[in-house]
Amino acid sequence: MINNFMKVSARLFIFPIVFIVSQTGFAAEYEEAPVFKASQLLNKNMRAGENFTVNEKVVNHGFMNQYTVETKWGDFTAKSDAQLRLGLHEVSVMGIIEEMLANDEVTKAAGEQGTDTFENAKKLVSNPGEVLDGAVEGTKKLFSLGKRAWNDKSASSTQEDSKWESLVGFSSKKREYAAQFKIDPYTTNPLMEEALDKLTWTTHSTKLASGFLVSLIPVVGVAATVSNTSDVLNEVMVLKSPLELREDNIRSLSDVGINQTVIDLFMRNEYFTPTSQTLFVEALASMKSTKGLEAVIGIATLSDDVETATLRQRQMQMYASYHKHIKPIKHFSSLGDMAYAKTSEDTTLVVSPVDYLFWTKDVDEVAKSIRQNDNDHNGKLELWIAGKFSEATASMLKDMGWSLHINAENSLLGNADKS
Repeated sequence: MINNFMKVSARLFIFPIVFIVSQTGFAAEYEEAPVFKASQLLNKNMRAGENFTVNEKVVNHGFMNQYTVETKWGDFTAKSDAQLRLGLHEVSVMGIIEEMLANDEVTKAAGEQGTDTFENAKKLVSNPGEVLDGAVEGTKKLFSLGKRAWNDKSASSTQEDSKWESLVGFSSKKREYAAQFKIDPYTTNPLMEEALDKLTWTTHSTKLASGFLVSLIPVVGVAATVSNTSDVLNEVMVLKSPLELREDNIRSLSDVGINQTVIDLFMRNEYFTPTSQTLFVEALASMKSTKGLEAVIGIATLSDDVETATLRQRQMQMYASYHKHIKPIKHFSSLGDMAYAKTSEDTTLVVSPVDYLFWTKDVDEVAKSIRQNDNDHNGKLELWIAGKFSEATASMLKDMGWSLHINAENSLLGNADKS
């Protein structure tokens, strides 16, 4: 999986820049994947805190920094700087959830479980149609979306709850808590998912009113732990069901003129969570006048794991921000399973969420084939990456005329926590 991720990262983010370097006739000495120390990359507050410690050893796979985070509930791996930021926010949320579940009234209510929810859940699992068709009118209204969800034939992501969990209201309550905590209800962190599920089932399986649990959430404290404004999800988007988000995304893609066949292929990709799919589509739709959007969508359908889908989502958000705040993007061009852009000023543009870019044999070898597919090198060249370049890579690219921009998520997505 790691080797595959490295290859995908290279195809996604490195290919567009190397065709210029390859024309020089010389090659830089290849670099090995670096091993960093957390103390080199992170400020003190991100290295350790209440309930967590980030392991000092940080390896780099596929140009992304990989961190091991040790918590009181177990360890998890953050496969990029961006994922680490989200993971540390989730750690603070897990601590709050633990305190909520230890509340005296919550503990007492847990011993007085009601049975209605579980009985209805069993019936929905065995025969959902009968339960919905036999419901009283008021209940039918509550389940109207649920019935559509049960009959929905589009692909569900790997991070979604089961359909019966959606139908009995578990998933909607889970999303409400996620909105309060400012976290993604479709988190890929198994520790966060377990804590959120436990909190939601506590409400769902007891007589305890959910409003009481919500009152225990220290909203100000949670908001203060969010270190990245671009990672705070729109509350309306979090509260919508996966089906509603998919329906919105299909309409958005259709409105910008994407072919229905391409839309169908994209919507069938199970590795885009409802969140990452929606953020990707919103970013793409904001560039409605840009040519070549279908090519970008087509490339996105090739994502074969959640990490790659998330990287493509963040890359598209960076392109959209550049388009809005720096200069308009005229069109996207594709080559294999990668895409790069041309701006209104004929600048060749690459933006990427990679953490650390270094020179490898793969980059050198693929440069020759890239060169054959792009002969227009007379304009300006810009490369914006989320993290940093190795000294050798930066030197080479600058010599070849590239304008380099490091810590690009700071300027494009509003991050404020890079050390």
